[in-house]
Amino acid sequence: MWYGGDYNPEQWEPETIEEDIRFMKEMHVNCVTLGVFAWPKLEPEDGVFQFEWMDRILDRLYQEHIDVILATPTTAMPYWLEQKYPDIMHVDIEGRRVQGGSREKICPNSSVYRKYSARIAGELAKRYGHHPAVKLWHINNEYHFYCYCPACAEEFRNWLKRKYEDIDAVNTAWNTAFWGHTYTDFSQILPPSYLTDIKKNQLAGRDVACFQGQYIDYMRFMSSSVRSCIENEKKEIRKYSSLPVTNNFSDLVKTYDYWEVSKAIDVISWDNYPTIHTPMYKPAFIHDLMRSMKSQPFYMMEQNPGNISWEDYGPVKRPGEVADICWQSTAHGADSNLFFQWRQSRGGVEKFHGAMVPHSGRLDTRMGAELILLGEQFERLKDTVEGAMPDARAAILFDWENWWAIEGSAIHNCHLKYYDQVLKYYRAFYEMGISVDIVCESTCMDKKYDLIAAPCFYMCSPAFSEKVKDYVNTGGTFITTFLSGITDRTDNVILGGYPGAFRDILGLWVEEIDGMYPDMKNSIVLNDGSRYECGEICDLIRLETASVIGLYGDDFYRDTPCVTVNAYGDGHAYYIGTSPEHAFIRKLLTDICCSLNIPIYSLPENVEIAFRAKEGKKYTFLMNHNNEAVNVNLDRFYYDIISECRKSGLVSMSPRQCMILEEVMEAE
Repeated sequence: MWYGGDYNPEQWEPETIEEDIRFMKEMHVNCVTLGVFAWPKLEPEDGVFQFEWMDRILDRLYQEHIDVILATPTTAMPYWLEQKYPDIMHVDIEGRRVQGGSREKICPNSSVYRKYSARIAGELAKRYGHHPAVKLWHINNEYHFYCYCPACAEEFRNWLKRKYEDIDAVNTAWNTAFWGHTYTDFSQILPPSYLTDIKKNQLAGRDVACFQGQYIDYMRFMSSSVRSCIENEKKEIRKYSSLPVTNNFSDLVKTYDYWEVSKAIDVISWDNYPTIHTPMYKPAFIHDLMRSMKSQPFYMMEQNPGNISWEDYGPVKRPGEVADICWQSTAHGADSNLFFQWRQSRGGVEKFHGAMVPHSGRLDTRMGAELILLGEQFERLKDTVEGAMPDARAAILFDWENWWAIEGSAIHNCHLKYYDQVLKYYRAFYEMGISVDIVCESTCMDKKYDLIAAPCFYMCSPAFSEKVKDYVNTGGTFITTFLSGITDRTDNVILGGYPGAFRDILGLWVEEIDGMYPDMKNSIVLNDGSRYECGEICDLIRLETASVIGLYGDDFYRDTPCVTVNAYGDGHAYYIGTSPEHAFIRKLLTDICCSLNIPIYSLPENVEIAFRAKEGKKYTFLMNHNNEAVNVNLDRFYYDIISECRKSGLVSMSPRQCMILEEVMEAE
C-alpha cells in the first residue's frame, strides 16, 4: 500500500533533499510522484536534456526504499517551446488563441506537441525505464482542455470521414435539415463553438447546442484526442520500459469521457478533493467508478491534507478528516493514498494549498502528528487488502455521452443535472451498505448483477436495447427513470412514443413530459397511503403491461401512474417517471433489494460500511464519518487490523474512526 505525495524537488534548493528524506522516513512515506511539472528543468533548451539532478534524487530515494511514480512533464510546456511554436497553444471556445502562464493550454491535435511530448517521454523512459526506484509511469496530469483551432477542425473532419464515410450519413445523424443546415462537403464542417453552433449560457447559465449530434460528436472526438495524446507518449515509453502507465483523472469532469480515455492506460488513478461540505457518498461513487473501469484496484494519486487553495473558502481539515478520506478510498478499492503535495510551495497560485510539509518546515504540528499516525497504520496494513475487490451484486450505469446530451440540449427542465440524478440512486445503495459497480454501455448488462439501475439513460443504441431485453428476460432486474430511451446515440428522438428504446420491457408509454419550475411540486402516493414529494420532471404515463407501484397525488394528472414495474420474461423492469425525494428512492431500492436477497445493513447516520475480498478472506470496513462518537453493533467476532485487537457486540467508534474487520472464531 503506497503512502506519500507529489514531490517537486526542482522547486527547491538541493540542500532540502536530505531534510525531505528524513521527513519522509518519519512520516512512513514509501512512495512519491516525481517530475509532473519539471519539463523546463529536464529540457531547458530544445534538445538539451539535463537529467543529472533527477539521477541523484532517484538514487537517493531508492537507497531509502521509497518507490517512485515517474511523470512525463507534458502538462505544462517550457516557454521556449511555446515561443518557438505559438500554434501549439489551444484555441478556446470563444475563438481566442491562448498564451502561456498557466497549464493545460495545449492543443491535443498539434503535431508539434505530439512530437515534443513523445520525445521527452521517450528520453525519460530510455534513462529510467529500468531504474529500480521507478514502479509506475504517470503520463501528463489532469487532462481537461478542449481546442477549437484549425488543426482540430481538420482532424475533426477526418474523424467524421472515418466514422460516417460520406456527408449524407453525417446530415442524417445530425438532422441538419433542421434550420436548413445541410452540409454538402466535409470542408464546411467546423467545431461547435460560440462562433458557430453553441448558444452561450442560454438556459440556466448552461450552454445549449443547436445541433446536438454535432456537439456530441465533437465531445467524442476530443475524448479520442486525449486518449491519442496518452497513447502517443505511451508508445515511446514502451520502447524502453514495460512498467504500467497511468494518467490521473481530475475528480469527475464532464469535459471528456473517462471510459474512452481509460482504454489508453493500464491502471486507473484519480485526484480526490472533497470540501468540508461534500457528502461522503459523492467521493464513494467516484471511487467505485474508478475501481469499476478496469475491474481492478485503482491509485489515489492526489488528496489534500489541509486547505484547498482554489475554493472560495479554505477551511483546514478537521481532526481525523484526512484519515477518514484516506480510509474511504482504501475501502472502495484504492491501493495507494498519495497527497498533493509533499512540500508546500513558497509561491504561485497554490502556495496556500495544503501539503504534508507546511511552510513552517515542522512536523510537530496537529496535522503532522495525524499524518505520521496514518503512515504508521498504512505501514502495519502492508499488503493485507492490496489487490482486494468487492463482490458487487448491483450496478449503476454512468454514461458521459448521456451527460453531454442531456445538459447540451434544450430539454424539459434546464436545471436538471444528469450526474445529480445518478447520485440520487447511488446514495441509497451507499446508505444501505450495498457494494455497487459503476458500468457503461459496453460492460453494463453482465448477468452477474442481480440489479442494474440506469437513471436518465437518455440516449440508447438498438444494440444496447437488445442487451437490456436479454438481461431482464433471463431474470435480471432493471431500473430506469424519466428521460430514458428517448433518443438514439446521435440524439435524434426515437419515434413511436417515449421511452422508445425501452417501451417493450417497461410495458408503458409516456404521453407527455411535464417540465416543472423549481417552485412546482407533485407527490407520489403508494398503496399504503404514504406520500413522497417529487418534481423537476413528471411523466404522464399510459400503461400497457406494467403494474402500478405509485400514483401522482396532485395536479390534473392526479391518480395516474407515476412509478411502475413490468414483468418481462423471468425478470422485472421498474420505471420511475419523476424525480422523487431521497426517502422514496431509499424505500423503493430497499424493497427491491430485499426481494432479491441482497443484504442491507442498518447503521447509524453517516456511518459507512464497505467490503474488499481476496484469497477467500473478506475485509469489512466500518467508517464513522461523524465528528462525534457512535455505537455500532457487530454481529460476530472480528479482528480489527488497524487497532490490532478483537471486537464484538456493541462497539464505540470515536469520531472519524475506521475499523478494518476480519472475521475470527469466537474466543474460548
